[in-house]
Amino acid sequence: MRRFGVLALALGACMPAPDVTGALAAHVTGPASTVDGWYRFSEGPTRAPNGDVFFSNLPSRTIHRWHTGGDVETVRDDGEMTNGLAVGPDGVLYVCEPYRRRVIAIDGDTTRVVADAYDGAILNSPNDVWVSARGVYFTDPRYSKDREMKQDGEHVYFVAHGSSEVVRVANDLVRPNGIVGTDDALFVADDGVGKTFRYDIAADGTLSNRTLAADAGADGLTLDEDGRLYVVTERVEVFDGGARVATIETPFRPTNVTFGGEDRRTLFITGKWVVHRVPLDVAGAITRTSTQSESSSPRR
Repeated sequence: MRRFGVLALALGACMPAPDVTGALAAHVTGPASTVDGWYRFSEGPTRAPNGDVFFSNLPSRTIHRWHTGGDVETVRDDGEMTNGLAVGPDGVLYVCEPYRRRVIAIDGDTTRVVADAYDGAILNSPNDVWVSARGVYFTDPRYSKDREMKQDGEHVYFVAHGSSEVVRVANDLVRPNGIVGTDDALFVADDGVGKTFRYDIAADGTLSNRTLAADAGADGLTLDEDGRLYVVTERVEVFDGGARVATIETPFRPTNVTFGGEDRRTLFITGKWVVHRVPLDVAGAITRTSTQSESSSPRR
């Protein structure tokens, strides 16, 4: 376990706070703060059922866990670069490993491969992941110019729980990146065209009926309990019914976003150097179907 000290706190204290404008400004309930620590490039935040937040720090090849009490713990430090993270309904931590071209699941001391190939070819570089009661959805773009693309394009895939079959569920995107869902809908940010799309989710996990959800899209996504969609571009842009209603400007280029805390009323924004926390009076949506208690703790 690694804990961060006074020097790391000093950087966060000197960093300008995010600037919230538009309809969301009235929902801010206090000053923004930063998560304890110094992170060269943080990514992939995801909330555990008890309110803790996991996030990746790509250059240091580590995964961290912010506890609701305020402490930050390093939970994985094995030299492997990770990106998108998701805690599933089963309490398991799902992890995108872009340079090993796979998605894995970490359950206590056990690690298993969820997906590393499709149709006989290895994946490009899994980027972001979302998990429902049906299974695991992940995006597979290709950003590294020095890495050959092994698939015939950049797509979205699905693996049902209890199955090893990797199913391509969306092949109509240019460069899918951020992903989040609800019981009946999946949202995917297409960095290739700068838009975010919504799909209907069928009982078998497949997708249909693509519609435009937001005229913006690059990286991470999250939803709040009122149905607003938070889209990360060069800032965090908030959409309601397809209309842009708010923005959050940060002192760094943000990479991803999620709601955390015991009541899901703290917005976490990852990016360069620090992870910001913005307290709100609106809660994040519970974006996974689960019978698991919200007070239970994930396994790792």
